Amino acid sequence: RPTNKQQFSDEAREHDLTISVDDAEDMHRFIKEVAQVYLVISSIDTTGFEPASIFMPNLHAENHNRLNKHVPDIAYQSITEIAPRIRSGALSPVDLVETLLLRISRLEPSLNTFLKVWGDSARTEARMAKSEIESGRYIGPLHGIPVGLKDLIDVAGHKTTGGSKVLADNIAKSDATVATRLKAAGAILIGKLNLVEFAFGTTGLNPFTGDVKNPWDRTRITAGSSSGSAAAVASGMIPASLGSDTGG
Repeated sequence: RPTNKQQFSDEAREHDLTISVDDAEDMHRFIKEVAQVYLVISSIDTTGFEPASIFMPNLHAENHNRLNKHVPDIAYQSITEIAPRIRSGALSPVDLVETLLLRISRLEPSLNTFLKVWGDSARTEARMAKSEIESGRYIGPLHGIPVGLKDLIDVAGHKTTGGSKVLADNIAKSDATVATRLKAAGAILIGKLNLVEFAFGTTGLNPFTGDVKNPWDRTRITAGSSSGSAAAVASGMIPASLGSDTGG
């Protein structure tokens, strides 16, 4: 491997390439700078900076395994991948929820996808799902699966704000039909997701609840109006979420 400008020139001649001594010197200087940057980057502990997949998609699985050995490689898995493991007992809904809540706590401050995370109730529902499945009462593919809801879907006893300060204190008195059906299917409702105010817009920007950040490039928008629903799944916080289409 060339280590000085003369060796660069000699190697170039060996491969029938024409390169001046000055060009070889510039190339050698550039490679040294790249090598120094690489050494600095490779020495950084990125444990607290998930998702590493934002910049290095192929390294995500290895990094996630190291952080969550009890539930390897669970972020970014689909319901069709997770559900058979839950049904067979290979994956506990309790471990799944704990892993995803940990991931949410790491990513949420910078992405602003959730308006409210229901950690305590999600843990309770996960324990119930685990008990039901272990006793042979498996309901179906949503049983034990955490799902986030866009914050225009009512869940009794919880706020439904529509992403607006006008409804900041609006407590739902009953479940929306879709929430009722998710509960009946055994899904774990893990929280409410950010959105464009009243779901009326396409950018994902909201001056009241804050803008949802694009998990793949935080300088870009998510689009909307189901901005939080999209970003939460895209960043591996949850395997599923509900959005809506105001335009029909």
